[in-house]
Amino acid sequence: MEVPSFDNLRQWHGAIFVRKGLYRNAIFKFVIDIPPEYNDHNVWPTVKFVSPVFNPYVTTEGILDIRALCPEWDPTTHFMITVLTIIKKIFYLKDTELAGYKHAANPDARELFFADKDEYSRRVNASITHSQETVYDNQRASPLKFAQPQAAHELVRKKLTSTDEHTVRSSTVVLEACKQAREHRSQDKP
Repeated sequence: MEVPSFDNLRQWHGAIFVRKGLYRNAIFKFVIDIPPEYNDHNVWPTVKFVSPVFNPYVTTEGILDIRALCPEWDPTTHFMITVLTIIKKIFYLKDTELAGYKHAANPDARELFFADKDEYSRRVNASITHSQETVYDNQRASPLKFAQPQAAHELVRKKLTSTDEHTVRSSTVVLEACKQAREHRSQDKP
């Protein structure tokens, strides 16, 4: 998910929730800066992770090496979805893809990936743990805010997941669940 900044439409704030693989359970926040020349050939947006990410494609400062995965930027065929796909892709690394990535953004991560999988996993797990521990730390300029779950949230979640159906709920069902949670919460208050 990503949303533009309140005061700068060329800056988008996002988060990726990694569900599978080595980075499973990570919640990495990032900022995408879109340069004014974005519609020109070979003018890439910049992605900077807010959370530390141990990954061969991410510098120790948190900058994603987009050019490694998209060497030529063509504004007629590359869009923001391209950037989001690249962000997702770096969390599902394959030996064959990384083998050709000789000038890694994070050479230590690349070397450990091939030489010491246990240490690589330990460092990845440290970044996952950090991402989970700081998930409620919100950047001042970001419209993307994470808040601690409240009792009402649990009531809504239970209502929306009370059946075995794995379908998207209509807005009416979601609004009704919110209304019931609000009523339940007001009954609990003295």
